Amino acid sequence: MNNDLDQLIQYAKAENWEAMDALIPQVCNDEDFIQWSINSGLKDADDNVRDLAVSILEKSTHILNENIVDFLENLMQMDKNIYVQFRAAFTLFNRGIRSEAVMSRMHEALIDPDVKEIAAGYLGQKV
Repeated sequence: MNNDLDQLIQYAKAENWEAMDALIPQVCNDEDFIQWSINSGLKDADDNVRDLAVSILEKSTHILNENIVDFLENLMQMDKNIYVQFRAAFTLFNRGIRSEAVMSRMHEALIDPDVKEIAAGYLGQKV
């Protein structure tokens, strides 16, 4: 676990999104990765590490408790990194949360060239 997590963190810090995105599906339902995301990653000072943590949760099937949902809603609205905001919205949407704030952020993501295909996939739209 530590080697894969260390590798993912290195990818995130280096902004090697393709390598990170390739590894996340292999580890996203591993309890150690989920707990790292919740307990450390979402609160990390590094924007890219927060992006990694929320991306792991987005792809996981882990049931999020109310505190985590609240934390993600806060990230979605307040994080200084727009991609952390988008990924938090994707995570919430993926869990069936369709609040006005989530839907607004999802529609904003449709305009961003880096995440528009992901948002369109969740919303069932063509880009």
